[in-house]
Amino acid sequence: MNKMMYTIYKYSLKKKSLITTLLIILNILLVAKTLHGVYTKKLEIRFTIQNINDFTIISNITFLQNNKGISPGYSINNIFTGTEGFISWVEGTYRNFIFSTANPNNIYLYNDKKVENLGSIPNHSIVTRLRVIDNSIYILTGEKGAIYLLLPFSSNPLLFIDDSYVWDVFKLKGRYFIITGNNACIYEFRGKNIRKVFENKNEKHFLTVAGDENGVYIGSSGTGTIYFFDGENVKPLISLKDNEITDIKKYGEYLIVSTYNITPNQSQQTSQDNRTSSLTSPQTVLRNTQGNVYKISIQTKRIEPLFSELGITSAEVFGNKVFATTIDGKFIEYSLEDGTLKYSINNRNFVSIFKFSNEIVLSSANPSGLDYIDLSQSNFHGYIETREIEVGNVYKWGRIRYDGEIPIDSVIKFFIKGGNTPKEDQTWSTWTEIKEFIKLDTFQYIKLKVEIISKSSNNLPILRSVSLYYTPRNSRPIISSFSVSHKEDNLNFEWKSLDQDNDKLNFDIFVRNYNETQWQKLNTSPINDNRFSISRYTIGNGIFNFMLVASDYPSNPKGLELYSTNYIENYISDITPPSIRNKSEVKISKKHNFTEIEFEIYDNYSLKEVTYSTDGGNIWEYILPDDGVIDSSIEKFKFNLNLSSGVLVLKIKDEFDNISIERIPF
Repeated sequence: MNKMMYTIYKYSLKKKSLITTLLIILNILLVAKTLHGVYTKKLEIRFTIQNINDFTIISNITFLQNNKGISPGYSINNIFTGTEGFISWVEGTYRNFIFSTANPNNIYLYNDKKVENLGSIPNHSIVTRLRVIDNSIYILTGEKGAIYLLLPFSSNPLLFIDDSYVWDVFKLKGRYFIITGNNACIYEFRGKNIRKVFENKNEKHFLTVAGDENGVYIGSSGTGTIYFFDGENVKPLISLKDNEITDIKKYGEYLIVSTYNITPNQSQQTSQDNRTSSLTSPQTVLRNTQGNVYKISIQTKRIEPLFSELGITSAEVFGNKVFATTIDGKFIEYSLEDGTLKYSINNRNFVSIFKFSNEIVLSSANPSGLDYIDLSQSNFHGYIETREIEVGNVYKWGRIRYDGEIPIDSVIKFFIKGGNTPKEDQTWSTWTEIKEFIKLDTFQYIKLKVEIISKSSNNLPILRSVSLYYTPRNSRPIISSFSVSHKEDNLNFEWKSLDQDNDKLNFDIFVRNYNETQWQKLNTSPINDNRFSISRYTIGNGIFNFMLVASDYPSNPKGLELYSTNYIENYISDITPPSIRNKSEVKISKKHNFTEIEFEIYDNYSLKEVTYSTDGGNIWEYILPDDGVIDSSIEKFKFNLNLSSGVLVLKIKDEFDNISIERIPF
């Protein structure tokens, strides 16, 4: 920001509202834009959800749903990265919890920032969930469904359900229950004793449970139905259009439900065998699957869609906000009060979200990982950088401008680097902060990095777009071909050209005799096409050179335009028609019933064809010279006419299409 802008900005903060200040600055920017010449270019970078793939997220950035721009989001901090496929579940408190992995199935203890491997569950496809109930830690598994107890760790299952998945365990009215998949069942167990309470063969799985001591709500996979279970009876509450309920959370008199919809092709892969494959690699199914989050009234059964996103994996409720994760690294925050939706982006494949007091733990895949977010943080700090952008040859860089709303307690910084390779490597420059003017060498590729810092969650800055101004280094026009041909009375010039900057081109054509030095222009005004015609009589007889000059001056300031030339050399121009050589030597010999005629035809360069008619008739016949080939500038002709008297009319054409008519009385 220059001194004038800074003075206005500082004064307006004291005297005017922030909105008025922004309008003043915006007006200054708009006036500045009009001062740039037509050749100055603007590279505009917009920050929207739609073009998120154009960026690399270094740390957490929030994208607003209405595409207003970006703000710094919650800081996502890594606390564990493993070699397994993904983290399947986390249970406990933030400072002290256990978690399970898949591929392979391991159980870990996280305590005081230290991770300890407690053991492995090798005989199952996945550890589906961990639950702490009455000081006992239950480990649930599939595809061979089982329940293990931890602390101490035991390799012998407490319960075993062959060829099934155990998805959750819960305590209701002093009794212990589990839900399973394939088939969708509810079991009650006491120690090693187990009995089936309910089975629904229309559902593939009972996946998730939420509720209290009065009853629980169970989400299904198959028909997308939510069931209510009071410990004795099971009643369907509501069915959704989505096939699978992935998460249920109770929110007062409402349920917050996350789902995804299985397409016909995917539904074929949700059998008992193939479901294991999708679980051990969750992004396989979810990445291209539409997920939804709903708010459902328990009393009225009214369904309110909150938001949709590809690859939703899990949802959680914190106060009046719903948080959700997606397999492509989105951390979604939805306000139940005003419907505001924010997307925080991270380079992770999120699998599940877990709630711990004011903190959130996120599990991820490929590789397995755990990250945490502190929701009580007051400082918001984020980085985002573009991928490599091709700008071509730059003559000079100008200013940086941005469109956004930056409160007083926020800071925004811009950094730039460049290189001459399409992908950044060791030859690139280091990051340089942009104060106002861009200080960068003339690289062909650049990357922009934005740093945003805010100390208040109530008035976050918003950055909508950034514009970089520069003058490109002009590229010389290219003439790839240049030719001339004649037709009738015209010389026709044609050429092919291009300009790498897409500049408009003008052309001039010059001519000179091959043994002279002075060029003369043929066109009277600039040519803006790739062809030009002129009467060949303007050129006359002789051997000539032609020069085509291309210029990009229509698109460039004076002094920065560039020229290219191309030549045609030793072009023969002939406007003199052929004729009978020495008409006095034409021989006419009259015989008994025919006439014999002999003559020579001459041209400056080369003859092309000779035809004749008699007595002004309209029938023209070709004749050949004595040697049978017309291939020189002088040819002898001798032929007989079956007439004793009349007029022989000759039409003679040379290779330049000059024509003469000769008459020979006989």
